[in-house]
Amino acid sequence: MAESIYELQADIFKALSHPARLRILIALREKNRCACDLAPELGIEQSNFSRHIAALKNAGLIRFWKEGVSVYFTLADQRVIDLLDNANEILKHRIQSHHQIFV
Repeated sequence: MAESIYELQADIFKALSHPARLRILIALREKNRCACDLAPELGIEQSNFSRHIAALKNAGLIRFWKEGVSVYFTLADQRVIDLLDNANEILKHRIQSHHQIFV
């Protein structure tokens, strides 16, 4: 049975539901990154990093390739950054609205 569009969308949002995964995506915003640099830079232990990368790959948000022993990651679709930027705008609006209530 084919998955509904809602289930597929939910898979994307599930992959986005962890702060470490968001940090990985933002780090990939500007350029492709080697796993050897990315995990230490973000302060994510290797075992956790692998789990987060798998979730992002399974949701189709990132791609990878190997060069020798190095593994590199890139965004599968730059529009995921637009989604994160939109979430930031919603958050800013929410904070501003909350601030106005208490001022």
